[in-house]
Amino acid sequence: MWSKEKAQKLLDAFRAKLDSIPTGTSGRPDRGGKENAKSLYETVLQHGTAKYSRQRGGRGGADKAGGYILGELEEFAKLDKLDDIDYKELMSFKKVMTDIQAKGSELNPANIEFRGIVGYSKKGGKKEIKRDLVWGHFLTPAYHQYRKDKAEENNERYDMSAPNPKWTSLKNDGSARPPLWEALFGEGGLEDLVDAYIKLAGEPIDIPRTPEVEVANVRRKRGNLAEVPAVRTMVEEILQDKSLYAKNTRSPVKSRLKEAFNTKTIAVTEEDMKMIGPLVFVKVDGQNVRLSEIPGYLERRSIGLNFTDKMLRELIREVLGDREKTYETPYHKEGKVKSRGLVLKALNARRETLRKALEDIGSHERVYYDKLQDIIDACYTYDMEEYVPALDLVTLEMGRALRVRIMPSPTSVSQKINVGENRVEQTNMQILTILDVSKDERHDYTVDPKRGYFQRMENIHNISPQDFMREVREMVA
Repeated sequence: MWSKEKAQKLLDAFRAKLDSIPTGTSGRPDRGGKENAKSLYETVLQHGTAKYSRQRGGRGGADKAGGYILGELEEFAKLDKLDDIDYKELMSFKKVMTDIQAKGSELNPANIEFRGIVGYSKKGGKKEIKRDLVWGHFLTPAYHQYRKDKAEENNERYDMSAPNPKWTSLKNDGSARPPLWEALFGEGGLEDLVDAYIKLAGEPIDIPRTPEVEVANVRRKRGNLAEVPAVRTMVEEILQDKSLYAKNTRSPVKSRLKEAFNTKTIAVTEEDMKMIGPLVFVKVDGQNVRLSEIPGYLERRSIGLNFTDKMLRELIREVLGDREKTYETPYHKEGKVKSRGLVLKALNARRETLRKALEDIGSHERVYYDKLQDIIDACYTYDMEEYVPALDLVTLEMGRALRVRIMPSPTSVSQKINVGENRVEQTNMQILTILDVSKDERHDYTVDPKRGYFQRMENIHNISPQDFMREVREMVA
């Protein structure tokens, strides 16, 4: 049975195992100044990224590499329980590990190519050096001896232990067994850790055929929801409800609009459900389960859909398309509003905020502006939109009262892909740094809306949206 305490112990044992494996590296930057990983564990976390790659740009995506898997296992170790989706992802890691180990895989450490010293001898004062391609590791026995002799000649120290000959191969045949290969596939390596997690998780929950749930949560990209006939009909009907609009305007009141959609039950056909099922989630025994994974879901003939504000606005825009600018609102039909078109105030107000912010942001800071907007989008997506007003204020003050930097935390991953579902989700744990220019004070937060994290770095508990807004206002005061 799953236990996050046991999962953490497995993770700690894995780290200890890696710490015991000689690596043939010092952890310091190489002679060219390129950074090296400080430990084998960190090397695994970076597996599949370009940061420590000797073959920059040719290593494949991080979502199908050891770094992605280890990052996810770290996140799983924080969870009280795993749901069916988590269990399926764990099972998918086994195939990913098999694919990495394939003979021709560019992600297989045995296939990493170097050009180095493969032969070395010294007779008297004459040296014979042979350089050629080598696979697995740069530290061949010949190169190690060459470095020792050179250090001795220059009265320098060279304390690196002799390499294991198995680390390297003079043929591109996948036979090398460098330290990173051992960390991934050796005894006690990442592949064994995946198996141990799967065993600890056990079988996923049994989903009842008819759960006591009639409302599905829309928490991901809308996909083709806007193409579902029943959903399109719902949008058209609700937008004609005059009580939802501010008096004599083209603008629905955000709270009224959201309540109208989230309390609506719509009649659906089997074809509707085939489109809706894969896009929404329901609660079963306290766990989020994709509706399409519930046996008998196609038999439903009615359902409610629960939207966040952002999802709702984007759904409306997708349904109306070009008609948004010419849409006939109820007050327009009554002649009380001359102009046609629907005005989604929150969206327009936010556009104005972003426009003003961009006027004060230098080109060198634009990357952090974009990352901040990604965090805001994630807050809307994962029910953390109460943090958005404060983040909008940070956006508005960028380049003026505040300086913003956003960097991935050491254990973050860039993407999460549910294998077989073609669904990409951001799962970044990021460090949001806000510098109060006038006071020269720095404020650091760790943020991952998907996991529900918005914390001060020095505190493991979430900061409330109200306290975060208070802190931001103090910074810009």
